[in-house]
Amino acid sequence: MTMHSLDLLIYPLDDLHCGYGIQQGNILPSYPYIPGRVLRGALGGWEIRVAGLNNTSDDFKTLFYDNEENSVSFPNCTNKGMLPAPLSLFKPKSCGEDQHAALFKETFRAFVQRAIPSGFVTAPIDFLRRKEMPSEVSATLKPLKNCSIDGTFIVNSPGVSLSIKSHHDEKIRRVGEDGLFIEEVIPLSNYYEPKKRYYKGTLYYSDQYKDLFEKLSEPAVSSERAVNHEKIENPDQTHMIFIGHRRVAALVYGINHRELVDNNEQVFLDKEFTITFTSDFMPKEFSYPLSASQIMECISGLKVEKKRVFCGLTRIHGYDVLGKKPNIPKHAFVAGSCIRLKCSTSLTKKEKVLLFQKSKTGIGLNTKNGYGRFKINWGIHDIKEAS
Repeated sequence: MTMHSLDLLIYPLDDLHCGYGIQQGNILPSYPYIPGRVLRGALGGWEIRVAGLNNTSDDFKTLFYDNEENSVSFPNCTNKGMLPAPLSLFKPKSCGEDQHAALFKETFRAFVQRAIPSGFVTAPIDFLRRKEMPSEVSATLKPLKNCSIDGTFIVNSPGVSLSIKSHHDEKIRRVGEDGLFIEEVIPLSNYYEPKKRYYKGTLYYSDQYKDLFEKLSEPAVSSERAVNHEKIENPDQTHMIFIGHRRVAALVYGINHRELVDNNEQVFLDKEFTITFTSDFMPKEFSYPLSASQIMECISGLKVEKKRVFCGLTRIHGYDVLGKKPNIPKHAFVAGSCIRLKCSTSLTKKEKVLLFQKSKTGIGLNTKNGYGRFKINWGIHDIKEAS
């Protein structure tokens, strides 16, 4: 089965709320990104409205209703496509920052060098490949949690804002009390400078859906730089989706269509390698901490052992719109969890290819909604003190 990838650019025209599927008093929490399950619902409506797919057809039900069908994977779309910081990354506790001011700054730390002088820690260090643990190096280090990283290893703070609302409504699963409440929201795209804030993720799908998703592409939009004020001021209805319960309008464009084929990432897979989850991971058999068997469930017969792991727990909530009931919460490993593995023998070509493909489309449960995606041998794990 040939898999294809398409990068999605999303420009919300208003603030979004992507809830957890649970109610928490007068504060309604939101993910700091557009989850895959939310995007799946939005694109389901788009397929009916624009692509003309019959919502009662078997193809539509398989594509948008069946959680475990693995010929498509909807991404978590993050601000500018940035990835969650691995839990193996630590920074100094005292870095001369005003913590209140940091809430209003988009970037609060940048990696200026790949190696950090010994004895004087001023920038983040990664410990997945190091012999020491963080406490053995300095007691003043703390994990870099709830942060995201771009392609040049710049660390950014989360992108959630607060919005005060005036009333609740039980029919839309809000807390049933009158009065004010606070809703966490994902900020809209900057109207005059859309390149400052947009959301990006990669959609993976098999040959049978190629014609459907290619309708998201537009020749005039080949990169983020092609979307300007005029496109947001005069939105193209064929590229408009409606996201979440409040059905906030957003523009969506597909760029960089590719076939998922072998590439150079596989060449560097040796007996020892690292895996870093870029989205939450729900193994079929859950146990804590993260184990080698949970990772390698996608490749039967491969013998690996765990050398080091940094992981965190989360609970996955949700709401079954068709059944009109909350989903049963499930344990998962939080995005940023990472593990160093060692094989007893070298990986075969077939094993390398399969591992590479699974890194894109995910392992474990609910991969259709973007869960279980990971990076192999991510270069960020080479950031360490100079010898």
